[in-house]
Amino acid sequence: MKNFLQVCSGLWLLVGLLCVTTQAHPAALAPGLQRVNLSIQAIGMVKLPTIAVPQDSLVKPAADTTGLLITQLSTQALCPGGSLQIYFSAEKPLSATGVVTADLINRVSAAVVSIPVSGTASPLRLTVPDTLVPGSYRLRLRTAGAVGTYAGAININPVPIVNLRGSTTIRRGEPAVVTLDVTGIGPISINLSDGSQVPTEGLERTIFRPVSLFPDTTTTYRVTGLTSGCGTAGTISGSAVVTVQPSVRIDSLSSYRFCGGDTIRAYLSVDSAALGASPAAWAFLIGPPTSATGNLGSYTGYGTVLSIRNRVMTVVLPGPGQGDIYSGVYAVQVRYPDGAEQAQFGVVHNRLVHVGTVPRAILPANFSTELDKPQGINFQVTVTGGRDYEITLSDSTTRRVKTDEDFYTQVARFDLFVDKTTTYTVRSVRNSCGVGTTEGQVTINVRQPDERVLYLKRPDSLYCPGSLLRVSFGLSGTYTAANRFRLELSDGLGTFYGNYVDTVRTAADTLQFRVPQEASFYKLRLVATDSGVVSNETGFYVSEFAPKATLAITPDDRRAGYTDGVTTVVLPGASAELVLGFQGQPPFRYELSDGTKGQTNATFVSLKRFPQTSATYYLKTLTDGCSTAPASNTVALTVQPFLMQIGTVNSYACLGNELPVPIVTAGRVPDSATLVVQAATDSATGTYRDLPTAGVLPGLRVTVDTAMIGKNLFLRVVARTSSLTLTSLPTANPITVRSAPNVTLTTPDGQTAVQLEPNQTSAELKVASLARDVFSVRLSDNQLLDGFANGSLFVAPASTTAASMFTIQRVYNVCGYGTASGQVRVSYKPGLRGLTATDSLLCAGSSWTVGYERVGELAADNRFVFSLRDSTGQLTRLTETTAVQGQLTLPVPKVQKAGSYSLHVEATSPALTLVNSGPRLVVRALPTASLTGTASIIKGDSAGVSVALTGSAPWSFTVSGPGGSQTVTTGQSPYRIRIRPDTTVTYRLAGVSNGQCGTGIASGTAVITVTILTASEPVLPLSVSVYPNPTSSYLRISGQWEGGSAVTLQLIDASGRPVLDESAGRSFGAFAREVDLSPFPTGVYLLRIRVGDRTEVRRVVKQ
Repeated sequence: MKNFLQVCSGLWLLVGLLCVTTQAHPAALAPGLQRVNLSIQAIGMVKLPTIAVPQDSLVKPAADTTGLLITQLSTQALCPGGSLQIYFSAEKPLSATGVVTADLINRVSAAVVSIPVSGTASPLRLTVPDTLVPGSYRLRLRTAGAVGTYAGAININPVPIVNLRGSTTIRRGEPAVVTLDVTGIGPISINLSDGSQVPTEGLERTIFRPVSLFPDTTTTYRVTGLTSGCGTAGTISGSAVVTVQPSVRIDSLSSYRFCGGDTIRAYLSVDSAALGASPAAWAFLIGPPTSATGNLGSYTGYGTVLSIRNRVMTVVLPGPGQGDIYSGVYAVQVRYPDGAEQAQFGVVHNRLVHVGTVPRAILPANFSTELDKPQGINFQVTVTGGRDYEITLSDSTTRRVKTDEDFYTQVARFDLFVDKTTTYTVRSVRNSCGVGTTEGQVTINVRQPDERVLYLKRPDSLYCPGSLLRVSFGLSGTYTAANRFRLELSDGLGTFYGNYVDTVRTAADTLQFRVPQEASFYKLRLVATDSGVVSNETGFYVSEFAPKATLAITPDDRRAGYTDGVTTVVLPGASAELVLGFQGQPPFRYELSDGTKGQTNATFVSLKRFPQTSATYYLKTLTDGCSTAPASNTVALTVQPFLMQIGTVNSYACLGNELPVPIVTAGRVPDSATLVVQAATDSATGTYRDLPTAGVLPGLRVTVDTAMIGKNLFLRVVARTSSLTLTSLPTANPITVRSAPNVTLTTPDGQTAVQLEPNQTSAELKVASLARDVFSVRLSDNQLLDGFANGSLFVAPASTTAASMFTIQRVYNVCGYGTASGQVRVSYKPGLRGLTATDSLLCAGSSWTVGYERVGELAADNRFVFSLRDSTGQLTRLTETTAVQGQLTLPVPKVQKAGSYSLHVEATSPALTLVNSGPRLVVRALPTASLTGTASIIKGDSAGVSVALTGSAPWSFTVSGPGGSQTVTTGQSPYRIRIRPDTTVTYRLAGVSNGQCGTGIASGTAVITVTILTASEPVLPLSVSVYPNPTSSYLRISGQWEGGSAVTLQLIDASGRPVLDESAGRSFGAFAREVDLSPFPTGVYLLRIRVGDRTEVRRVVKQ
């Protein structure tokens, strides 16, 4: 890591294993611009383009001063070592002695490669050096007095690299799979040493192409050449040795449908000395189907080899109980001894066999069930063994079941009427493999067997118009001698309307009638005449179709013929299969146009044909159980002296590149034949036109033109001689004509700049391709998108405080490197993001900590002003800072009013509101205390001071006076204090606090000025009595003095505060009064009695 950081010295950013460095260029630029090189140092050293970044927006590069106009290039895609022609026009002829230089400017790295150009007249010829790095380039021509720039791009595609590997060993008849490692861009056709061609699609990275080979002898394969957009240039290497070992193969069997225990013959191809071994050393293996290569994964049985003569093996197949052979479809394989009598496995036969076994009918063991009353049931028996079979129940009910499938397990269904308690077993079961075994029994108990029930059994589901339908029924209970059972037929809509088609007396009689001529679905039911008992309803269809037949013909060997379902072509004498398919009521009787006649109950018949000349086939007649059908479709079988078929072709063709078209042939193609590849647009049945065709068999090459870009082409090959013209089938799938991509980078609304909101992390950009094709694109932020089409992508700017410019570094698809235009400036709107606050509730005078991060472009001298915003929009400025991010402590003023506020942030340069309603803060006001009560009194009089409190109760405040400081805790505001000082005193409020916000703001001073009288103050007569003293409740005061004077009583506590101050009215001689002291705390009090201008003070103790 230390060495890595030394490489990235200077300004660096480490992200994963990427190191981004910046370097200023000394070259002079326009004012406000700085040129910066960005490079990502990692494995591969991918460089981003050099971009001029202005302070405000992107500046488009100025156009070259030209006296030369490049109008056309012979190609825009070539390979190192290739050449192109440059067509141009000039304001004046180029000097014959002048030197024309072509500058190829790499669109990614901006590296310039200068190459001398041949000629001075249009077209010029430019030969690309073999050492030129593949990529996308701009072209600029320079000569004396003239400069010209080509508007498009030139794509230098890499030369393909192909390596063959994967030596392997196979048995004769098996495929060998080898691997081609292919690196390149676009379609590549690879030639192998056996003459075969392997088409593939190259990409910028290496792909691994498996290839199947079928050698008869040990063969060494090599790559002998290749063809691509770079012609035959390329690097080839490697080889693969396929060792072919002797083997024994089954060519065919005497039968592919047999039973266990049958004897069959296997016709062999033998490549070893094994034929001399004893038959006992051989085995005929039977196992589940598997792939055509390798051995059977497992085998479930094997046949006993009786003899091997003239490469014909006679085998007795395993019978019942010999291995786990059940009915079904299996693969077969021979196991044989080699020269050392060691067991070897032959090649798995390429056709499957159908095995049947003697059947087995299975019912549950001693199963019992109950019915409430007699009724019809669907009785099912499980049957194993496959093949058509016949099964008979213990009540003599018999079913013959036909099946074309060799399923091991099938179900036989019986339509039974159970009228009493009955035990059912299977009496017998048999198929073409023999008589089988039975097991199990089912007992059905009927609780009320005497109840009258009619059950009409189901007829067949489909009948010919007017044909005879027979149906039987079951019954329970008793009916009168006069009763009749009447069969009622509905109309074609399933409605019964009293149409009785037959009448019988007993269940032993058969009901029968002819079905209607009109095709529809009909219902049947049975009615008892004496009681009105009605049976269940059942139904059938009357066929609306005459019998139908379809013909199809296909070659048996795809190497000797082909078909597309419409046209079938074979070589003279090659085998073709003619398949007749039937619909209707069997049996089917048919006669073909070539005189072949036959009859079958099956739904199809397969016939072999070995034509020497072209022929057509159709059915002359077809009759089924209902009627005769008109003639069938006609199929044509064309016999040709040779066949051509287009092999595997790439799914696309690139403009400017040749498309390899491999041709597979059968029979001898005349040397005089001219081969041309034709194409039809969008439909295989469309109009075909010749394509420019080059090459010889087996590999042709074609080129496409610009008019075909984006279209789908179906290809076929035509061979023309003086006497005939033969055409192959069209390709099954079309190829798409493509070109190197041409894309534009913008915002979704077509703009070249986008601003993100502070809380966004990415911007949406749009990449549009005129060809609406799939391509790969690499952006200037090194983001690589594979398999991209028209659509959006998302990018993240490199910085939150400066603009990032995005361009397309490289765009390419399977046709090579393309062109890209457009650049988008991505920046953030000025603002703050990541706003956080440590608190949401504070007291005034506290500090509020917020975190933030600046985004967007602001001036270097910008300051952020933080304020509190109330509900009316009023702002309280807190602080300002130049810090662009971090934690900021904001002082809340002590005088801030209680309320709810939000954070408001503004920028000063430029003047912007960045945050209007940020994190919220609830402010609690500090407690305040204000002391008032300044007054002037005469000595002996009392005075009051008051403390007004704000904030949350309770409060504690401290008052200082002549007696020192006193702290008072109260929940009342205002709080009042009474005093009677003897001299002038000053009281001050020293502090206030509460439980929520602590120390608050205390203010106020009260000065009590006391005036002392000059004469002695008279006192009351000594006859005043105060009792009881001490007291816990009432205090009685009595006295005798001159009447007519007002009497006041004042009780003062130990702190000098009056706690009682009242007027007792006027006294006329004798005076008596009671004062309730129970509300006051215990302690010592002074009682002051004033009568007129006389005063008496007594000490009172409250208990």
